[in-house]
Amino acid sequence: MADIRKIISELPPEATVRSAECERCVLSNIAASEEAMAAIGHIAGDDKDLIVAVIRHCVIARVLMQEFPRLVLEKRATAEQLQRHRQSMQDLRQLIIDQDAIERVIKSIEKRQATVEASKHALGATRKSSTKTAAENAAIGWLVQMVMHNTGKPFARQVADLAEVAFDIGEITEDRVRELLKSRRKKSVD
Repeated sequence: MADIRKIISELPPEATVRSAECERCVLSNIAASEEAMAAIGHIAGDDKDLIVAVIRHCVIARVLMQEFPRLVLEKRATAEQLQRHRQSMQDLRQLIIDQDAIERVIKSIEKRQATVEASKHALGATRKSSTKTAAENAAIGWLVQMVMHNTGKPFARQVADLAEVAFDIGEITEDRVRELLKSRRKKSVD
């Protein structure tokens, strides 16, 4: 198995995703945890590129977890603003004769609304997004989804171990990871 600590120490400076502080925290947590090292080794084996990808996914997911409340509020505010615009366009439709121009504006608003909804889905935002566990769930769900994307397997136990260490949160069960992956798959089908 590749020496994961050596790979972590050799990550280039441009590997910084959101903030150097967050990255250092995740990297030092992983490097200090035999459980996290074993999880990465189990997921990636000797594939150095996959090891780096899993570590980067941990960093990105940690940033997502920290930024989650702000991002969700931002997306909700945008969605509300777009709804008000849509209503204004409906009102204008009754006043303006150039219906084609109005229809183009309405289509533009609807397209932006769809983009906002898709980004809320990508974040893992739900109606319970204001809870602390919502940010954790979004980060864990994103991490397991990326591991699944890269390896074809969810490695639920290893993702749980990694998330506990990388995100500085309490015990995460394998069942929780599986449920989050199942939930994300269901949402992507809907």
